[in-house]
Amino acid sequence: MSHRENRAITRIMHDINMYNSHKNTYPGILLEINEKNMYKIEAVIIGPKDTPYEGAFLYFEVEFSQEYPIKSPTMKHLTTVGCTHVRLHPNLYGNGKVCLSILGTWQGEPWSPSMNLMTILVTIQSLLCKDSLKCEPGRENATQKELEMYDRAVEYECWNVGILRILEGGMVGMSSEMYKQVCKYFMENAHMYIKRLKLKEKKEKGEILHHLYGKTIEYYAPCLPRIQLLVQKLTETL
Repeated sequence: MSHRENRAITRIMHDINMYNSHKNTYPGILLEINEKNMYKIEAVIIGPKDTPYEGAFLYFEVEFSQEYPIKSPTMKHLTTVGCTHVRLHPNLYGNGKVCLSILGTWQGEPWSPSMNLMTILVTIQSLLCKDSLKCEPGRENATQKELEMYDRAVEYECWNVGILRILEGGMVGMSSEMYKQVCKYFMENAHMYIKRLKLKEKKEKGEILHHLYGKTIEYYAPCLPRIQLLVQKLTETL
């Protein structure tokens, strides 16, 4: 192993150990490491409470090079792969691109070797907020109605794609180990998912939301029985 490769692996292991030792410091972040290939890591960021992303599982693939930590890793957002009509955040593209200055994919603060894997994941997690339409260049002054409509569309697609789609069949490329972590989190919080869906169903509007990236038909009624069936199946298998 060359000095450069040894330095990269050592630093990657340091990042992983830091995460494992301080998991309570990073709520809502799941990691899965492939010991056969330390240069690739799976990450799931769970949407923060009281946001349109609440409880959604955003799935990423992180790939390091032998230049790490001198150079940042690369990232792909894989939650919406195969769903060309869905874009969950202005910084997360349908083709997998993660638009972030510290990844070198946008303007702003550049990567520094003092940063680490958790710096990236926590930064992305902080972007999953209300009024995320303001993250879109040129939409910083969006009207309140535009912000609300965008948030509603995002929230529905988070249920449809970021929760149900992942739990019902996993993601292409997602390891069985990561899928088990996701299911475990869901089952530990299943009562909250069901409670939130019941409230949504009561407020059902069934509107067609025309927003920045197309349109979304907001229709929660079919979601509740799917969630309840998932709870039943996972209770039997976990």
